[in-house]
Amino acid sequence: MPDRRGVMSRYMLIALLLTLPQYSRAADVWHRVKAENETDSWRVVEGDAEVTVNGERFVAQLFAKGSHENPQISLKGNIKADRIIVVEIVVGTDGPAATYKGSLRKSKWRDGAEYAGVETITLTDGWSVIGLTRAIKR
Repeated sequence: MPDRRGVMSRYMLIALLLTLPQYSRAADVWHRVKAENETDSWRVVEGDAEVTVNGERFVAQLFAKGSHENPQISLKGNIKADRIIVVEIVVGTDGPAATYKGSLRKSKWRDGAEYAGVETITLTDGWSVIGLTRAIKR
């Protein structure tokens, strides 16, 4: 049986790479993907997000693809250095909140006329994975 984390990581990498062409739209826009484990398959959902970091407070609103109104998911929690712990609230449901943990990574590029790098947040609750990414303008 394949390692669940390895499979999840591969799906996240593929999903995040699929969002790279969207960087040409706007550097301040965060793009999001969520890969949900459905026991015998994966459900992958994309869209944009608004991410706010105020001190150690982390808040993200995740929207459906093509929409910037009515977030589908709210993430609220803390960020210390590059470590993030958030509670996920799926809007419009009364299901239990899930706790996601992960990290923020920044990559800087030496070359490139328009972009200086990328910021990527990867979070997991052990079953599903949420990825957020945005380009860093020069």
